[in-house]
Amino acid sequence: MVDSGQELPVDLEVTIRIERTGGENVAMEKSTIGRPNCGRIQPRVTAYEPKVQFNELVIGPAREYQLAIGSLPPTSTTNSYLYGLLHSQGQWNLTGHKDTKLDSMIEEQSSEFDDATRKEQLIEIQRRVLDQAYLFSPVTGASRWVFNNDLKGFEPNTALSEYNFWSRTWLNR
Repeated sequence: MVDSGQELPVDLEVTIRIERTGGENVAMEKSTIGRPNCGRIQPRVTAYEPKVQFNELVIGPAREYQLAIGSLPPTSTTNSYLYGLLHSQGQWNLTGHKDTKLDSMIEEQSSEFDDATRKEQLIEIQRRVLDQAYLFSPVTGASRWVFNNDLKGFEPNTALSEYNFWSRTWLNR
């Protein structure tokens, strides 16, 4: 950062989603963002309640942030995630990006029936999203499963709310 030519400290607008915490973690979030940078970043934190302000602050034309921290809008399938958050015309296109290449990649994978080909297409989409810095989710949830030994072909993959693994699962009785 010192060699970037930026005048220090760098002002950083951070928007934090508070619906699960009621706002009690905002001070902690602010200190966590500023502390590791030893005065190089000066965060300005805005807390918001998504039920009230989501459209206004995060996806609306008046959005005023450089970094948003919080859970993503709800999606139930891989395609609802890709079309909703990452497609240029997506309902929750958080960054407001317009990327025709990414749009084509999303559209192409959504009609692919071969699992191996679709997997490779999804990996390329992930690379594109990270390379362009549209979205980064450093934390994902964990799932625990309890099942009987009669269940076969059960290899769950809940990343991005994937559900196709159920089509290869059966009971052997």
